[in-house]
Amino acid sequence: MHKSIAFIFFILGAPVAYGQIDVLTAQYDLSRTSSNMQESILTRSNVNSSQFGKLFSRTLDAPLYASPLIVTNFNVPRVGLRNVVFIATLGNTVYAYDADDPNATSPYWSVNLGTPIFTGCCFLGPTLGILSTPVIDRSTNTIYVTAIIQSTDQSTHTTDTGLYVFALDLSTGTLKFNSPRRIVFTFPSGVTKTNASPDASVWIQRAGLLLYNNLLYVGTSNVLENDMEVSQEGFIVLLQADDLSVQLASFETTPTGEGGAFWQAGRGLAADSSGNVFVVVDSGAYNPPLSFGVSVLKFIPGTLSVSDWFTPANWSFLYNHNLDQSANGVTLIPGTSLAFTGGKAGVIYLLDQTSLGGLEPVSGSPPLQKFQASQGCGTTDCAQHLPTAFWPHQTNPILYVWDVHDYLRAFPFDFLSQRFLIDSATVGSLKPSRAGGMTISSNGSTDGSGIVWATTALLDPYSSAVPGTLRAYNANDIGQELYNSDQNSSRDAMGTFVKMSTPIVANGKVYVNTQSNVLPVYGLLCQANTGSAINIIRGPFRLLPGSIHFTQQLTVLNNGNSAIGAPFTLLLSGLSTGVNLTGMSGGTSCAQPLGSPYIQLSGTPLWLNPGQSFKVQLDFTLNGATGITYTPILLAGSGGQ
Repeated sequence: MHKSIAFIFFILGAPVAYGQIDVLTAQYDLSRTSSNMQESILTRSNVNSSQFGKLFSRTLDAPLYASPLIVTNFNVPRVGLRNVVFIATLGNTVYAYDADDPNATSPYWSVNLGTPIFTGCCFLGPTLGILSTPVIDRSTNTIYVTAIIQSTDQSTHTTDTGLYVFALDLSTGTLKFNSPRRIVFTFPSGVTKTNASPDASVWIQRAGLLLYNNLLYVGTSNVLENDMEVSQEGFIVLLQADDLSVQLASFETTPTGEGGAFWQAGRGLAADSSGNVFVVVDSGAYNPPLSFGVSVLKFIPGTLSVSDWFTPANWSFLYNHNLDQSANGVTLIPGTSLAFTGGKAGVIYLLDQTSLGGLEPVSGSPPLQKFQASQGCGTTDCAQHLPTAFWPHQTNPILYVWDVHDYLRAFPFDFLSQRFLIDSATVGSLKPSRAGGMTISSNGSTDGSGIVWATTALLDPYSSAVPGTLRAYNANDIGQELYNSDQNSSRDAMGTFVKMSTPIVANGKVYVNTQSNVLPVYGLLCQANTGSAINIIRGPFRLLPGSIHFTQQLTVLNNGNSAIGAPFTLLLSGLSTGVNLTGMSGGTSCAQPLGSPYIQLSGTPLWLNPGQSFKVQLDFTLNGATGITYTPILLAGSGGQ
């Protein structure tokens, strides 16, 4: 019997990563820009309710506050190369799911790290386990996760609650590097009974983890010095990443006073190329060089020794009115020596990384720039944070700010003057109750590719879970909304809103946090025509002796500048009437031209990099036709045909 179809693939050239992007840490990079500049699939022309929507969801055991992380071209044991999304929940479960395939409904692996705290509430609940965004080290295939775990001694009926750091193998979820490691903070002030605090029952480990040069930074808030008052002390601990039993340093934000919680609204600790680490501390006592409440700090590389800091002149007012400066992290502006931060008061401070300035302006120098970036709650504490994202566009960089009870705002940045152009700011048209974190996606600085992504809630999410909406805006004109998930809610409904969550855009898909115990995944509803990036070279037709079967071999070559991701579908436009295509999957219902026969290709590379190719063999049968004509078109992506 004749074999119906044979697919033979020859990949040419060494594999090089181009279009695909890994998301290994909070806000995409150590500068914490919240910007993905390698998104070539989603553009302003195709992100609309007709072409874009929810593709599938992944089921979880609890709400998701930590940002999903993405690893491409990962060799899953007994499966092969796959793109994988890693998810960590408030239920203390870590999942490794297929990032692309709607039919892969079971995780490659999942592991529960221990019993979380039961809160029974909607915000930070109904359990509190893994809260902060983990970090992945691809060089060692390790994901680092922190989890608050409760255990009960049945004989004494006592409960122990601790914060633990785990190093898990990316392939299996098994423990490594002498983990788990329990975090115990020692107070330099020595005012406690035991001089150490292991009880994590009220701790909040919210800030995203930082991994740099085999060093793991973990920041925590609400650490208590004694049993009588909640002082919300902040701590940062420095661990050796490949041996978590080794603690290298510990830093208390306010050893000579109270407060100084460290949470950064979930943003990760920032680091420059030399390993200097930048953080911002919550409202608390200010008494340098020991206590640094309401301050931006810079640590000497490889240590937790403060080398420089910046503190607003009105730090005492901010402290006494609970206007946390740590309600946003520090963002380093790529290509410059500048950084910015902003807190609950909605004020943005532009700083020089090499000289932060000290106390403004009493004993130090003023910030390079200081401006009111929002008109939300202002100097009234309404439990807000300050979502920001920076688009490092080559010629038109922009800072986006979306405060509580305010409109989305865009502030252009001028590389020549090294300042934000406040007078050129633009304002959006939607004023929700809450906005979560934001993401900017673009294909470098390519025109028409810049998109601002955000989640919003029209109702307050604290007393009960409320519906959320995924939104997409033109990054060059925030008055133009491209898409929102309510436009076709029966298909695209996001689920319930999560405060401070940041949509993750990677490789043509958008992954969104929810409190609905699912991770919804959005993308193009129809596979995309790869167009001129792909050159399909057709070999001669060959008649199989003694039959009416003809075979033809096609060589599919990527002539573009970016990698193109599977799955791949071959569409045969205008196939001659009376010609049967063996192995045909059906006729197209959304890909143009409609009704064209297509074959879903298997065994192809996961990513077809520039200059690489694969071969496909087709089998035709003449059924009254006198010849075979068609135009081959390659479709790519997870949408339909």
